Amino acid sequence: MKKCICVIILLIISAVLLVSCSSEEPEENTEIAASLGDDIFTVEELEESVSVYLENNGLEWDSLSESRRNEICDECLNGMIESEIKRIKVKELGYDNLGYNDRQIVSSLVSEMTEYIYGLIDAKVEQENPEKEEAPELWEKYYADYVEQTGESADYLFEHYSEQVAEENMFDELTAKAEPSEEDIEELYEKYVAEDKKTYEEHPDWFSSDATTNMLFYSLPGFRAVKRIESSYYGTLKNIYAELDGDNFDEYAKRYSFGDAETLNGYYVVGEASTEYDESFKNAALALISPGDISPIVELKNGNFCVILYYDDIAPGGPALETVYDELYEEALSNAKNEEFGSIMATWKEKLGAVKFTGVYKYVLSKEGK
Repeated sequence: MKKCICVIILLIISAVLLVSCSSEEPEENTEIAASLGDDIFTVEELEESVSVYLENNGLEWDSLSESRRNEICDECLNGMIESEIKRIKVKELGYDNLGYNDRQIVSSLVSEMTEYIYGLIDAKVEQENPEKEEAPELWEKYYADYVEQTGESADYLFEHYSEQVAEENMFDELTAKAEPSEEDIEELYEKYVAEDKKTYEEHPDWFSSDATTNMLFYSLPGFRAVKRIESSYYGTLKNIYAELDGDNFDEYAKRYSFGDAETLNGYYVVGEASTEYDESFKNAALALISPGDISPIVELKNGNFCVILYYDDIAPGGPALETVYDELYEEALSNAKNEEFGSIMATWKEKLGAVKFTGVYKYVLSKEGK
């Protein structure tokens, strides 16, 4: 963001109706993307923000439709304006006066990021200096190059994280009274149930994998939860097999098994539509008759062996609301706080005279008009 430095720009900005982030078409200017009081945001700055957005989201500008490009420009420009407003309000409302605990948080964040940066530099030096000889000059060179490319100097990191903590404090205090209604929570529940129902009825082969690793809001009929003890040694399972039952299965699994870290609740979800499992494992799991049954020792395609416990049936349909209430409440609370802060931000934009010149979006990452 740069200060207005010419009479033409000042005239343009002063002629704009100062409403809440209103949008105006610049008559003969392709360099100004937005204004905030006496400050302006240039198209060049917007291009930098859009480029970062594209890189972070793996998008190619030339492959996007005009409407999608405009959406990205608008999202990035709003972010730029709101970031500046937050900086203004943090100082104006005194949130930049951080207390002892906040300063400790800042120091911790700076230390973590500094350690990460130093790790990058160390790896680069080691790559060029495999003999691991002392090379302080080389290290300093790479560090200086990193700071020049990213701007992430020690002073920058301290300022950046101080601003971040101050803005979080402001957000928390200004939205402290925000609270979701029961209707908000029920709407989220109904939304997620409907979305998952549609997804898994259309793609039943996705269900078992997703249900094994994520909390879902709809379950298909015909699936069951199973646990397994897997070992590369047949003898290990043979020695413990006679002692296994539903009560001690978890204990033996912790002692002798491996590879179950990816499961959400310590079990796998298996059904006829499952496609991701070893066929021997799947068939043995589905051959079990009742919860509590344990399979014979099964040989897997990877050369390992496993024993399977029929843990429970997966009830079809959506979960009871009370079983997912806490998770939904936290999301609804976050939504309520964001909505409250969004309303506050809209008022600030209006009072500070935020104006977007959306007509310049067509010039972003384009030679046209330059």
